[in-house]
Amino acid sequence: MKKVEKILRVVLCFLMLLSTVSLNVTNVNATNYSLSNDGNFFIRFKSSNPNANWNTSSGIWTLGGEKVFCLEYDIATEVGNSYVPTDEYTTYSASKKKYVNYIAYFGYGYKGDKSYERYAATQFALWSYVSNYEYSFAAYDGTMPNKSASTGKANHRLNYDEFIKDYNEIRKLAKEHFEMKKPSFHNQTIVLNGIGKENATVIKDNNAVLSDYDLLKDSGLHIEKSGQSLKIWTDSLFDQSRSCQLILGDEKRQDEMGKPLVYSSGKAQKLLRAGFGDADYANFQVIMGTGSLKLAKKDNKGQYVPHVEFKISYNSDMSSPLGTYTTSSDGTVTINDLYTGAIYIQETKVPSHLILDPTIHKIEIETDKTTTFTQMNQWKQGYIQVTKYDKKTNQVVQQAGVEFDILKDNQWIETISTNNNGIAKSGLLDYGTYTIREKKAPQNYVIATLTESQFVEENGKIYEIAIYNEAVVGEIELIKED
Repeated sequence: MKKVEKILRVVLCFLMLLSTVSLNVTNVNATNYSLSNDGNFFIRFKSSNPNANWNTSSGIWTLGGEKVFCLEYDIATEVGNSYVPTDEYTTYSASKKKYVNYIAYFGYGYKGDKSYERYAATQFALWSYVSNYEYSFAAYDGTMPNKSASTGKANHRLNYDEFIKDYNEIRKLAKEHFEMKKPSFHNQTIVLNGIGKENATVIKDNNAVLSDYDLLKDSGLHIEKSGQSLKIWTDSLFDQSRSCQLILGDEKRQDEMGKPLVYSSGKAQKLLRAGFGDADYANFQVIMGTGSLKLAKKDNKGQYVPHVEFKISYNSDMSSPLGTYTTSSDGTVTINDLYTGAIYIQETKVPSHLILDPTIHKIEIETDKTTTFTQMNQWKQGYIQVTKYDKKTNQVVQQAGVEFDILKDNQWIETISTNNNGIAKSGLLDYGTYTIREKKAPQNYVIATLTESQFVEENGKIYEIAIYNEAVVGEIELIKED
């Protein structure tokens, strides 16, 4: 019995540390805590230290109502020892903090498991890491005192299979997470190619660790996680990049664990509150993709047209236009830094010889590309109609075949002829000023030598011109004969 009591008084505890690479220092105060024993667990164990012997039990310890774990093996402590918190934890190396962080996370309390087997497995996992020894275990089948001699709390014979399962799981998960790479898109910039879920960007984690991360910060974006992929989209455009963050593990559990803290009591065993230090994060930025738009204006003759004005907007009703853009001497204008996705274009002003086309056109902007949109406009065209009049009677000369030449800039365009009603009509004539010159006069009329000028400026309009001719005047000579 004395041997058992001695074993129970020796704390064979195991390192219980927490944190990641950058731990915030926990503020401590001078509060004293009295060490309590919640009984002991029984299992046979032996370290790989050549001088080690088989042991059969260790204590379950609390300070201030919280479970604690031993940081130093083979150093004794006793129930009732007075402990104070210290800043010692902050002196640990980054890798040591990180490894113990995950032993604690996957240890006692993980997924709500606060069994004695999980507590013991956590201690041995910590002790193995701190001492760099492996452990051998066997079920304890000896006589076990029902209660702790020092506190009267119940002792516990561990379920060997459950303990081994917990021990292996804790070590496996802690090692995997310690060595785990961050998602392959960590610290990268993700580009969105438009608005709405239909334009979502899907990113894949080539390191295959994303499934172990939870979304912590979405910055107002929609982010769906499925296996090793994220689907990201936005409902509206945004100017500044959005910062997003993932956290390795369960944020709620990490918060509930609190911060790790080392307690000391003179030369007695140092103890650790199993908290959680700074988490492992994966960060990425999200921006709207941008591209360029080249607007080109041509007329129906295939010529590029300068001085055409367009307005563009991200809205189909052309509200909140981005600005007005004018084609240069080559008939084109390029607008840069437009968000990827749909953009709307509307012509607002054209040179006077062209017909304005107010149609709103939808164009898709592609990331890092220049999209070209060419719009064609028709020339304004009208008709010239000539009516032939008798200058003296002011009556229409209803003769067919009277011919008129139509010229523009001294260049012949076409010849038109009157019909039986004395009217001659041209074909469609482009915008501009034309000269009408009589080429063939009506029968018995003098050809009109004056030319008429007509400016065609309205599309589809018939411009009417009256041309007057004087009748041929002859003499009759009467000769009287007897």
